[in-house]
Amino acid sequence: MIVDRSVFLMTSANPNTAAFGTAFFTGRDAGGRAYVVTCAHVVKNVGGTDAVHIGGKCARVVAMGSPDGADDIAVLETDVPGDALPLRLGQARAGGRACTVIGYRKLYGGVRQARAIDGVFESATLTTEGRQIAGWNLRMEDSLPDGYSGSPVLDTVSGEVIGVASLSFAAGPGAVGQELRREISQELLAYQSAAGHYRQGHPDPGVAADRQSIRDRPGPVARAG
Repeated sequence: MIVDRSVFLMTSANPNTAAFGTAFFTGRDAGGRAYVVTCAHVVKNVGGTDAVHIGGKCARVVAMGSPDGADDIAVLETDVPGDALPLRLGQARAGGRACTVIGYRKLYGGVRQARAIDGVFESATLTTEGRQIAGWNLRMEDSLPDGYSGSPVLDTVSGEVIGVASLSFAAGPGAVGQELRREISQELLAYQSAAGHYRQGHPDPGVAADRQSIRDRPGPVARAG
């Protein structure tokens, strides 16, 4: 399943910090080091660059945009399971297409569960701190709960990641997804390239079929902290 092989719970190393979010696996470099992508503001909320846990393991921030700006994206190096499935970063496409957002929500206490939420994405221009960037307006079947910041926005047809969920509107099932263009991802991954040639992940042949089956299946349960 994508939800337990590609998408991971992001928490704080400080057990007293309740903030959490989502990160997704994008691949390994030539040295075998694994990298995940999330939102920069989630890194900030869990306590900063020295306090990030991915899947319960320490993570190191290698590139980070502004938590309050248009480049609200971060890349982290961490340990992932050997069978982790990297998600492919895709090119922007026209709007009006089906999408799936996979993230972690709070069940009770310190227990979190991953869940896929379906919807449709439309092209949009996002403005933050006076700067405009390309992005998506997401019309989801359900509101994105707390914890979905950093979640991958998947084009349901191609299976590619076309954005990162960065803000959920409490008033309804809408959300904003920051477009993850190749030029942005390459800029953020420059640190990795200096250490070795980055190998972007390619989808497993079974991913398309797996994606169709995850809608009605609950994801893995994890305990924060």
